Amino acid sequence: MNAATYSPLADGGRQQRLHDKSIMYRSYADEEDPFDALTRGSVTSGSEDTFSDGTVSPSSTFSSTSRPSLGRSSTSQATPSIAIQPIRRPLVSANTFPTFNFDPWSTVRASRALESNYASTLTPEYRPVDEQARTFRLQAPFIYTTKSSNIPRYQIQQEFDRSGKPSRLNIRRLQSHEMRSCSVPATHAALGPRMRYDKEGTAYTMTPFEMHGKQSSTLPGTVQISSGKTLWGGQWTRIWHVSKPNQRDSKNLETDVHNHRMSRRSLEECDKRLLFAVKKGVWEDAEGTIIAREEKGWGSVDRLFARRNSGQSANGKVLDMTDMAPTDASKRDLVVACWVMKMWMAEGIRWD
Repeated sequence: MNAATYSPLADGGRQQRLHDKSIMYRSYADEEDPFDALTRGSVTSGSEDTFSDGTVSPSSTFSSTSRPSLGRSSTSQATPSIAIQPIRRPLVSANTFPTFNFDPWSTVRASRALESNYASTLTPEYRPVDEQARTFRLQAPFIYTTKSSNIPRYQIQQEFDRSGKPSRLNIRRLQSHEMRSCSVPATHAALGPRMRYDKEGTAYTMTPFEMHGKQSSTLPGTVQISSGKTLWGGQWTRIWHVSKPNQRDSKNLETDVHNHRMSRRSLEECDKRLLFAVKKGVWEDAEGTIIAREEKGWGSVDRLFARRNSGQSANGKVLDMTDMAPTDASKRDLVVACWVMKMWMAEGIRWD
């Protein structure tokens, strides 16, 4: 019966072979040193370690001379092999942190392109106010910016004397927050929004004889109106700017009356300047340029308002400015105020 090799019952010959040192040395010599795989890329003993220019792995290399041999050195039995330097790849490559071509102005350009479309999607109370509106519709006590818009631009107020006759008419320009708060649906436009008139914001005050500016940005002096009929039955209206000359100029003119044969009437006409001339609903400035045209009432809202308030023919009328109209806000306010004064003196304006 054969016993196991490591069994105490095994024969002495087999145990002697297991303890034979020469066999053990040959076994160790034939085995590969595990540290040799780490030293293949290094230079032989006595030389310094070489490094590549690129970034390498942080693992260190060791020389074969710094480690004691477990058996007979394998390098003594054969010629040393040529050390082959391995290819060392950099840890950080060019694509590790990719770059992006980001344009910060692309968002700004996109937002500007959508501004025009964005305003059309807003409700009337949040839409921007058109400062260059060209069409104005009177529906007392407000003047709206377009034929169909329900956002008012101006507000008028009428005062009466003891007999109940209108004695004064005031007009003011609404603020931006007031315009949006007064916007109402078209079905309720005939009733009109309610707002308290702010007298401190009055731009012009009209009487049956003239109109005065109340703000520093308004036209100084007074504005007067005259009207008449032509030989063919047509009607014309002229609006004048009358300013008082200063005291020094009046004295100089009085001294030159005799020399220039100027009468008192011609002296007064020197302070009178034509602003607008209106004929057949066409408005012209002093130079003869057409700046606006009058139109009759427009839309079903005006017809409904006319049925509810008979005799108020001024309500619903429209003033459409041309491209030659003044673009300055104060001058446009003057044109609208003169238009209201013309209708108030000729037809009267009433509302509930």
